[in-house]
Amino acid sequence: MNSANSKDEDILAEAKKAFETTQNRIYGEISILLKYAKLNAYDILKARNPSYSEVVESLKQYLEIVELLAPIIKTPQHVIDDLNLVLVHFSELAKGIDEENIDIICEATAKLDCNVRL
Repeated sequence: MNSANSKDEDILAEAKKAFETTQNRIYGEISILLKYAKLNAYDILKARNPSYSEVVESLKQYLEIVELLAPIIKTPQHVIDDLNLVLVHFSELAKGIDEENIDIICEATAKLDCNVRL
């Protein structure tokens, strides 16, 4: 039985490591997209593939997965809260780009810069 428990613990440790790696990559990509949004004009931002709105949809799916796995891999609540905050602000950034609204873009980028640990 000890062997089974040890194997379960190894699988759990590997899952946690994979989660942390994925989480770091996601925050890295968000950071890159944030910088890109600051440096480019609307037409370039709107032509980006995947679009900022499509990235938002991917983030939503990722958040759903994280919330489902949180009890299993013991994800701290602040990690989920941070991801939710990123999603809210990144959604606003995507909306600003879609609407070509500089005020929304500036507000969203400022919030992403100041309020989120990227």
